[in-house]
Formats: sequence, structure tokens, C-alpha cells
Amino acid sequence: MTTTAHAVSQIEQTEAALGCVAYSWTPEVHDFYGDPEAILHKMDGLDMELSDRRIFVLLTESAGQAQVRCAP
Repeated sequence: MTTTAHAVSQIEQTEAALGCVAYSWTPEVHDFYGDPEAILHKMDGLDMELSDRRIFVLLTESAGQAQVRCAP
């Protein structure tokens, strides 16, 4: 790895860490109830900034099953 590539890598890591610092102390929890169409409509109305968060979890539950999805 060249010195320039190493410096760029360190800058990228620092920029990524800044987001963690900003959001690690501002956790959010959202609950949505209703049929799938209603839930999607409610989620579209929120600016949750999921791409800026360190991790997010989606839990869906119905009478017959439950699913959990997690994205780092």
C-alpha cells in the first residue's frame, strides 16, 4: 500500500467513525402497526437516516411467524 493510499484509507475510516460518534448517543426506536401497505406508508413518511446509522434491525411479526433482519 502506498503512503497516499494509506492516508486516504485513514481519512475514510475517520469520516466513518464520525458518524458512529454522532449516532451512538442518539438511538431511535420506531413501532409500526397495521397491514404491510400501511406500515410501508408510515415508514416512507419518516426520515430515519438508516444509511447513516451504524446498525439497524427490522423485526416483523404476524400470527404465524416472526422475522428479524439486521444490517450493519
